[in-house]
Amino acid sequence: MLLFIIGLRGLKFIPSTEPSLVFFALGLEFTLLILFAFTVMYGREDDDSHIMLSNSYNNDFHRLDSDLGDSKEIESLLRVFIKSVDKTDKNKL
Repeated sequence: MLLFIIGLRGLKFIPSTEPSLVFFALGLEFTLLILFAFTVMYGREDDDSHIMLSNSYNNDFHRLDSDLGDSKEIESLLRVFIKSVDKTDKNKL
């Protein structure tokens, strides 16, 4: 807005004897910048989004836990997976 008003004044569409429109544009620009500063300072932080993601992850984990069975079964499955990964790593060397 301010650039537009100053541009019109530079092109002589707004006479330099009437600075009221330029002062209005300056005031509007200042007000919008102050409003933006308060919004940035007192707005909600982006770190709140990870709370929702972690809650959905926990819900998915509980669903997976109930599908697989008790913790001993899960532990044995993980041990088999770790052993198979170790064997493939040794074969690559």
